[in-house]
Amino acid sequence: MSGKASFAETFGSYLAGGELRIARCTACSQALGYAERRCRCRAVAPLEWVAAQGGARLHSFAVYYRRYSAEFEPPYAVAVVELDEGPMLISTVRTPAQALVTDMRLVAAFDKDGRLVFDPWP
Repeated sequence: MSGKASFAETFGSYLAGGELRIARCTACSQALGYAERRCRCRAVAPLEWVAAQGGARLHSFAVYYRRYSAEFEPPYAVAVVELDEGPMLISTVRTPAQALVTDMRLVAAFDKDGRLVFDPWP
């Protein structure tokens, strides 16, 4: 990706291509969260975009029983997931609401419309 593209644009372009990638510091290999733009090691090293392994844990969630968007049929879960590499993302989990428990293992996937979603670990 171009060095001139914004962080959000770069992340979004990978997602649009069906890839979940994370930014990583080239000095210390620390994975950066979506809101971070510079590594905590304070290095001025550039970031590199690497493929995420796809594994995650359910950090927290909320179940929506009202339709707030035509894209999602209630009930649906909006979740904060922690990738195995460390960064946290907000996404949806494709499983019945009663099956959700915090800390459950998840795996990244893309739905039929190309959105990043998470499924229970097989």
